This record gives sequence, C-alpha cells and structure tokens, in this order.
Amino acid sequence: MKKNIITSLKLAMFMAMMAVSSLGHAQSDSTDDMASQDLSLHALMVGAGWSNTLDSYLSPYNYKGTDFTVIRETTRPTKKMEGNLYVQTLFQLNGSILENRANTAKEYAGGLRYGINWQYAWKLAKGLKVMAGPGASAFLGGIYNERNSNNPGQAKADIMVDLTAQAFYNFKLLRREWLLRYEISVPFIGMAYSPNYGQSYYEAFELEHYDHNLRCAHFVNSPSLRHLLTLSVPMKSAVVRVGLSANYQQAKLNGLKYHSYNTDIIVGFSKYFQRKTTNKRQVLPF
Repeated sequence: MKKNIITSLKLAMFMAMMAVSSLGHAQSDSTDDMASQDLSLHALMVGAGWSNTLDSYLSPYNYKGTDFTVIRETTRPTKKMEGNLYVQTLFQLNGSILENRANTAKEYAGGLRYGINWQYAWKLAKGLKVMAGPGASAFLGGIYNERNSNNPGQAKADIMVDLTAQAFYNFKLLRREWLLRYEISVPFIGMAYSPNYGQSYYEAFELEHYDHNLRCAHFVNSPSLRHLLTLSVPMKSAVVRVGLSANYQQAKLNGLKYHSYNTDIIVGFSKYFQRKTTNKRQVLPF
C-alpha cells in the first residue's frame, strides 16, 4: 500500500511539472497577488493521497486505499457590489482504489463535482483578505464492489446549496510575493439520491418502484466539509501551487450510512488572463 501511494504521488508531481513546463507565456515575477488589471484566474491542480470509504448498502466494512484528484478553478470579478463580488467555478474529479481490512476484496469509487460560488471580498489588514458567500454544487459518481454479485454498485448524486469562504495571506520571501490560501465549503441543504434499505437497483429502475429515493440532504443528516489549503510559489515561468485537498463527505439516508474521507497532496499551476471589460477596472483580491 505504501509503495502504491508513493508511486501515485510521484505520478501526480510529474503530471504537474509537465503542465507547468508548457506555460511559456505565464507571468514570471508575480503570484496570485496581481496588479490592478481586469484579470481572470485559471488554475489546474492534480494530486494523490489517501481514501477511507464506507457504504453500508454495499458492505458493513471500511475500505481504504489510494485516491487521485484533478481540480480546475476559475475566478473572475463581476460588476456587482462596486466590483467586490467575485464568481468562482470549480471542477473536481476524484477516483479511488480501495481494499477491505483483510485485503480480500476491492472497491472502486469516483465522481465529478461541479461548484459555483458567489463571494464578497474584504480586506482586513495588510496582506490579509477574505471572501465569503453562497454557492451551489452538484455531484455525480458511484462505488463498485467487486465482491458483491447481487448489488455490486451504488450510485451517488446530489445537488446542494453551499456556504463558502476563503482567506488569503500575501507575504514577501526571496524578493517575491507569495500567497497562502485556505478555502472551505460546507454543503448546507439540497437533494440527494439514495436507495432505500433493502431495495435493489432492479426494483428501482427496471420495476420503477420508487421508495423515497430522492431525499432532502442537509447539514444534520449529511454533515460534510471540503477544504483546500494551497501555497502559491513564484517560479521562473509560472506560478506553481502546492497544497492539500481534503474532502469529508458523510450521509445517513434511508437507514444507510455513507462516508468518504479523501485527503490528497496536490501540485499544479495558476495563470491570469486579460478580460475584455467595458466598466471600470476590476481587481482580483489575491
């Protein structure tokens, strides 16, 4: 298991460095703290780490293993609220290869989450800024257990209203501007799909026997958190990001328990693009 994790981390770092090397036109003397320009931020990060998954519909046991992730981020200013309102979009793709404690069975889990956040920016002190606001996200994925013959798979889908926030801290090091960023997202309320206890997918889809399969999900029956901690490092031809991504998803719906705890070490890059605007100049808050 340790060898697989080390190999995965090396692969993620190699993918990120190949992506960074392709940025021949990236900014060379700046990080995520940019001058007053009409800019939109684009970032791509890849990573690998650890996963712990339990789905009582498939098995009463925890499955642990290696997780892989790809994160795509875009942030742009808007004309609203005197230019202090920003729109952030996030795509995160995860895939996990898991085993039970006895190493006698494997599970494969994965999915894609899309999120869009509207955040207002405040400058609290020199070099310190925060952004906060509502968001919306949608997830589609699934889990496959190779040991089960009757119901080997479990679909995962939800649409949520999120509470989101970010904090940025700029500091100088080696005559360059660096950026430390922490981001958190809390799913607050929405709808989620879940089979009922003892219900097969044959009954649900072939026989079309609906059994409370669309449930209201909220912070009580589905307490979850998504974290992202990154450090932007100025390099010769790009702004490189390194950090930690942690997704803690939990749910108890229809008598079934589910959790997915993913922690990934991530590496990637960010780049700024000039936007065509007709209003006054807008500035990214980081």
